[in-house]
Parts: sequence; C-alpha cells; structure tokens
Amino acid sequence: NIVLQNLLHACEAEKNINTVEANEKMETINERFNYVVSNAIQWERKLHEIVCCWNNFETSEKQLAEYLKKANHFLTQPLTLNRDDLDAQIQFFENLNDKHVKNFINSSNDLSKYLPNAGKQDVVEIVEKLQVKWNDLVTIVPLHLMKIQFYIENIKFTNMLRDIEKELNYEEQAFHRNENLDDLLAKHLQFFQHSPIMKNSEQCLSNMHTLLNNYNEDLPNDKEINNMYQNKAIIWQNLCKRIDIIANDLKQIPDQWKNYRLKFAQIQKWMDNVEVSLSNLT
Repeated sequence: NIVLQNLLHACEAEKNINTVEANEKMETINERFNYVVSNAIQWERKLHEIVCCWNNFETSEKQLAEYLKKANHFLTQPLTLNRDDLDAQIQFFENLNDKHVKNFINSSNDLSKYLPNAGKQDVVEIVEKLQVKWNDLVTIVPLHLMKIQFYIENIKFTNMLRDIEKELNYEEQAFHRNENLDDLLAKHLQFFQHSPIMKNSEQCLSNMHTLLNNYNEDLPNDKEINNMYQNKAIIWQNLCKRIDIIANDLKQIPDQWKNYRLKFAQIQKWMDNVEVSLSNLT
C-alpha cells in the first residue's frame, strides 16, 4: 500500500498514466488480505476454544477415572478392624456426589461441538464406559457403607467384651482367694448394674443385628458378617452366663454365712439353757 501510494503520487504529474487499474487491484488485494486476517483470527479463537475443551475433557476424564479407581480399591479390598481405615472410607463414600460425572459430561459435550461425527462417537464411547462404572458404584456404595458400619459396631462391641471379661476374670479369682465378699459384691454391682457397659454392649449387639438383617436383604449369601455376628452373639451369651454365676455366688455365700451364724447363735443359746437347767438340778 505504501509503495503504491508513492507511485500514484509520482504519477500525478503524468496525465497519460492510467492508475485506476492499479487502484482496483490494490483494493481487491486489501479485501482478500482483510478476509484472510479476519478468518485467521476466528480460526485462532476457535482453535484456542478446541484446545481448552480438549484439555478440560482430559482433565475431567482423569479426575473421574482416578476417583473410580480409588473407590474400586476400597470396594475390592477386605475390610479391616482398624477404626481409622474404616473412618477414612466412610468419609470418602459419604461425600460421594456426581460433581466429577457432571464435569466430565459437560466437558464432553463442549468438545463434541468441534468434532466430526467419527470423533464424536469416540467421545460418546468413553463417556458411556465411565458412566456405567459410576452407576455401578452408586448402586453398591450404600451396602458397602452398611458393612463398614457393622464393622465399627463390632469393634466397639469387641472392646466392651474385653473389658467385661477382664472384670469377670478378676472377680472369679478374687472370689476363689476368699477376698472380702461384701466389697467384691459391691464392685460387681457397680460394674455390671450401675455402669453403662452392659446396656451399651446390648445396644451394640442389637445394632449389629439390625445392620445384618438390612444387609442380608440385598446380599443374603455374604457369610462373612453373618459368621461374625453369630460368633459375637455366642460370646455374649457365655459372658452373660458367667456374670449370672459369679453374681449368684457372691450373693449366696453371704446368705449362707448369715444362716450359719443364726444357727450357731441358736445352738449356743440352747447350750446355755441346758447348762442353766443342769445347774438347777444340782
């Protein structure tokens, strides 16, 4: 343009030089140049949008895949009796939401706007594959959380059983050592009747039973927690029998001593009366 303007300016003095054609060609070239520049800007903007959509799609796909991978690890690994591990799983699954899925679907829709039909089909297959995994996860999580809660109740119950058995062992040993029975009975009543441990233990076992029944409605063939509950129920029954036995022993022995002292006093009184009678005869 600058060169042409310089030439036109130089030709102004020459009346026989036709500059119209040169102007028209320059206008045509300028129009084509502006068209190319305008389209290049649009294509650059569109290319930038495509790159952003692709990056968003890959990022959301990776986030969802990693979340599903971690969830699958929790679901396929056997549960432990470690409370921290169980609490970590509860926190992970209770915060389950469809944020990752929504982000993934939205990013796939955005990307599909710029793809040819063949490319769109590839994206659809990726989305459908991960959606199936997500739907399976949503279905199984409530049962898994129920099983985790059963394990937590079992841990609490086991700890209380341990305390109860420890107290029973002490009382049985103290009883056989002929320690003060009144003190021992008072300690027994304090631990087994006045403290909340028996009530809390029964509540734990009841919670386990309720969770087991609800769980069995969907997975009746899971023998793991069925056996776990049966084992704890048998242990509880045996401990209750031991508690009754030691309680009866602690209560009966003092009563027997009272009866013994009463009969001894009666015999002593009778012997005194006999001595008085003999003295009168002499």
